[in-house]
Amino acid sequence: MISRPKRLAIAAFVPFMALWITAWFDGNVVNEAVAQAGLNYDIAPASLAYSVSYLIAAGGGLAVAAVAWWIRDQIVGLVYLVVGGFILFDGYLVSRLAMSVNGAPPAAPEPIASFLTQVMSSTMGRSNGALVVAAAMVLAGFASFALAGREETDLEGTDPAAA
Repeated sequence: MISRPKRLAIAAFVPFMALWITAWFDGNVVNEAVAQAGLNYDIAPASLAYSVSYLIAAGGGLAVAAVAWWIRDQIVGLVYLVVGGFILFDGYLVSRLAMSVNGAPPAAPEPIASFLTQVMSSTMGRSNGALVVAAAMVLAGFASFALAGREETDLEGTDPAAA
């Protein structure tokens, strides 16, 4: 059996890598393929890059779900909910808190507005694959709460003396 600290490290590492790989591919490979398509009017490489980007995002989402299923920890579920929800809804937060509307200053102070904008610019690519992984984190977080709570309920009903 793997110790709890190692499981928590795995639970942190897998979504981080899934988000990083997805955002990197989306921001570099897909962007370059689209730029080349604009120069030489050949959209085949860009279409292929989009398809691979969707595969990477789906794989990252499945990896996050598999880790959440394996860990079944409410703390991990809470972290997945908060981090995934923040990344998923960061575009909305930027539009509401960090953007100037009709000349009015942003609602958030500069350091917060800058942080929100930086997170959005690093996770939003052409295919928004990182947002797919973030959505998987949110769903996995909800599932972790349900599974962990269910297992605690199941354990309460067992009689250790009967086993």
